[in-house]
Amino acid sequence: MVQTLVLALPDFTQHFVLETDVSDIGIGAVLSQASKPLAYHSQALGPRKQGLSTYEKEYLAVILVVTKWRHYLEGRQFVIFTDHESLKHLLGLKIHTKKMLVKLLGLDFEIQYRQGKFNKVADALSRHPQFSNHSKCQAITVVLSSWLAEIEATYEGDQVVQDLLMEAAVPMVGPTIFSIHMGLLYHKASLFVGSTGVMRQQLMQLFHESPIGGHSSLQANYQRLKRHFWWPGIKSDLKKFVHECDICQRCKVENVSYPG
Repeated sequence: MVQTLVLALPDFTQHFVLETDVSDIGIGAVLSQASKPLAYHSQALGPRKQGLSTYEKEYLAVILVVTKWRHYLEGRQFVIFTDHESLKHLLGLKIHTKKMLVKLLGLDFEIQYRQGKFNKVADALSRHPQFSNHSKCQAITVVLSSWLAEIEATYEGDQVVQDLLMEAAVPMVGPTIFSIHMGLLYHKASLFVGSTGVMRQQLMQLFHESPIGGHSSLQANYQRLKRHFWWPGIKSDLKKFVHECDICQRCKVENVSYPG
């Protein structure tokens, strides 16, 4: 879980798992399903709450994060993992903060003990809490589209790409222009598109003719395209494509001054 790059989307047919932990200065929690994280939470404790006992801070963490993610948990079974074993009997205790436990009523959950060494994610979040209430990171999901595989297919039979892949695979000292990430070749921050197939043509068409491009000028199209994609001769290829665009030829006025 600690190596997961993106957050998963919730599956409401599966059980939710909530892991919590506290340190002297903060609260950490992670909401997950099948070991895939859905959301993280890290929160600093104020001076008054830092003075609470460990037990009080632990059940405070449970109540806070259950309240935060109640829209996921309500009406569904879920498990809460904590490294404080006495919290297993939380609902049966007559403690002075019983009114806080009202927030847990109506929820179908079970509290289970998990040793701290197996609760690493929540533990790390509790030790590096978020001190600002204005800089919360919301859940982010990145969808890897099938066209990435199509980009990789453009490398087949392209000797220039093959040479660059071999070169980029060798560790270099200092900054480099080309790099490899997840099997794809990059020119600085732009994805390298090989010559095999029609992907280059499709990208130029997309960036020029779609609502994004709006048949704009060569320079405007070039700046948008190179921000995401690159190949040798990209500007000359795009110039030829734009100058041969039938709609631009018929609808755009001539800007060349008359002689004389």
